[in-house]
Amino acid sequence: MNIDEGAIFQQCVYDADNRFVDLTLRPVFNSDAFTLTMTDTSNDEYLDMLIELYLTRENLKTVIDRLTKVLEK
Repeated sequence: MNIDEGAIFQQCVYDADNRFVDLTLRPVFNSDAFTLTMTDTSNDEYLDMLIELYLTRENLKTVIDRLTKVLEK
């Protein structure tokens, strides 16, 4: 079995389009940075979306800190 270690979150939303959302974090080759990717796919390929964010190590720490603060409230 091949496990995607970059996968953070996956969810299938059962609506009219049966949307599937996938959030993945991968290191950038030969860099101290990361790519955060969100894909939103459905039965209709024209509605599919791909969003990629380039994050430095400090950007990623900031995101993690803010998410942690939300959980602590």
